[in-house]
Amino acid sequence: MKKNQLLIMATFSCLIFILLFLNASRHWLRLDLSKGKAYTLSKVSRELYLELDENIVITYYRSEKLLQIHPAPRQIEDLLREYEAHSHSKIRVVIDDPVKSKSTETAERLRVFPQQMQIVEKDQAGVATVYTGIVIEYLDRTAVIPVAFSLGMLEYDVRSRIRSLLRNSTRIIGVLLASSELIWAKDFAYADRALQSAGFQVRELEPGQEIPSLLSSLIVIGGAESLDDWDLYRLDSFIHLGGKVLFAVEGVKVNSRTDLDVRAIADSPLLEMLQAYGVRVERQLVLDRASLTIPFQTRNANGTTSVRLLRYPHWVSLLKEFADKIHPPTNRFPGIDLFWASPFSAIPVEGLSITVLVGTSPNGWRMTRDFATNPGMEALFYAEEVSNKGGIPMVIAVSGRFRSVFHGKPKPT
Repeated sequence: MKKNQLLIMATFSCLIFILLFLNASRHWLRLDLSKGKAYTLSKVSRELYLELDENIVITYYRSEKLLQIHPAPRQIEDLLREYEAHSHSKIRVVIDDPVKSKSTETAERLRVFPQQMQIVEKDQAGVATVYTGIVIEYLDRTAVIPVAFSLGMLEYDVRSRIRSLLRNSTRIIGVLLASSELIWAKDFAYADRALQSAGFQVRELEPGQEIPSLLSSLIVIGGAESLDDWDLYRLDSFIHLGGKVLFAVEGVKVNSRTDLDVRAIADSPLLEMLQAYGVRVERQLVLDRASLTIPFQTRNANGTTSVRLLRYPHWVSLLKEFADKIHPPTNRFPGIDLFWASPFSAIPVEGLSITVLVGTSPNGWRMTRDFATNPGMEALFYAEEVSNKGGIPMVIAVSGRFRSVFHGKPKPT
């Protein structure tokens, strides 16, 4: 190719780039080169502007000090800028250092309070007081994320709060504890704080109680052996009418209050109902090399005791790399630990689609018989590892048109 042809092509390319740049308000391109597309919004978030009648202002209160010592503020700002970029000018993002702008009083009035975090500077450990919270304003309504410190569920948190403002409604989440031994405020205090920090009001329900239609969603904890047909009828009706339910259920019962007694769940109306929805909870335990450790006390030959940390494959660590990166609940899944968990199997049901959201690592396996959970029986933990090793579904989403399990049957009493 001749030199003048190269010059013409280069000039033409530059001209196109300049025109695209000048027309960026209508046509623009954003490249996300981060690992796992951390700043790429889901389709639902990108199209959120279609629901907006008025403009929204998102203010990210963050300290300059935090920006200097941690990557989280830059990541959070990038994600918020994505919302702004896809909003067709309906969302405006403001970054504010409350100390520098002397707006600490305003930030705290909006419930964004300073947080203390440990830092190391010049080989010296210390404590820094910083702000890192998000305030979303729509008309005369306000929603707050009091502490924003990771991408984690941030995209969902921002989107759900915006929708809550649009509907001028309070998000209420129901919790049904199916075991009389459990107390929500005591046994699930951390979960309660996390839900309330996420902007939910938590309403506790008891077995047999009517499920309010105003619930955003419902969490059912346990119940494989305690929920009866009347409880299931109300759950089935809630789902049939479009309600969303998270079932935390087990196929094998491990009693952590005793000497780790273990047994498979026998007949269970709840597990039968879930099977009608396309999910079978196996009467098995999941083990994985990706797991937590447990302190285990042993007695030496001389009569003295010692404590060692034992790798305990029953406490499975579900890692973010084995989560569905497309599905909204898990596209930024940070990982979670499960204790004595049971696996799922998907059953095809007409009208329903089933997606595996999170699985074990490829080094997971199933304990299908001779259940051993006591750390003193470590040798038995790996008896079935070779025969059924591989990734195992641990979180499954079922969506579609649900048919009532009680259709054509008499209403339970």
